[in-house]
Amino acid sequence: VKALKKAAKDDELQEEFGRWALGLPAAKSSDISFQAAAKAVLEQRIDEVFRHEDSLQPGGSDEDQHELRKSLRRVRYTLETMSVSFSKPVKSYVKTLVNLQDTLGEMQDRSVLSETISEIFYDDVPEDVELFNTHGLDKRDKLLNDTRAAWKKARDKGFWDELREL
Repeated sequence: VKALKKAAKDDELQEEFGRWALGLPAAKSSDISFQAAAKAVLEQRIDEVFRHEDSLQPGGSDEDQHELRKSLRRVRYTLETMSVSFSKPVKSYVKTLVNLQDTLGEMQDRSVLSETISEIFYDDVPEDVELFNTHGLDKRDKLLNDTRAAWKKARDKGFWDELREL
């Protein structure tokens, strides 16, 4: 972190890092600052999140919700690793992202468990396992509603706009 702070203050990080962070080819062009690279990467990661936003709507698939979780994690990692380049502390943003990730993660765990039960028992699921699975799926539905509410709250409070402005 000290090296990144020093690099950001003195000569700024060079083109190679910026292009690497953006996933661009190694060809040279004009210098890009660490701050500019961080902002571009964050913008790209936020756009990725919004490509999966519809997964929270009725009919959204477990797989798409898992992709949303992974894209939220990428935003969080960008904030954490490039925090020195942003205009404000990132801790509160990270906390919101972690909360969304956690509920989506528990939803995924419950979906995978239910699929595993089906694969193991097929149509002959013992009654106690069926009760356990039903409870888990009911909990997953509650978590989905909680995630939708948290997503709406964050959006209504301008969370994503604030992130884009860092």
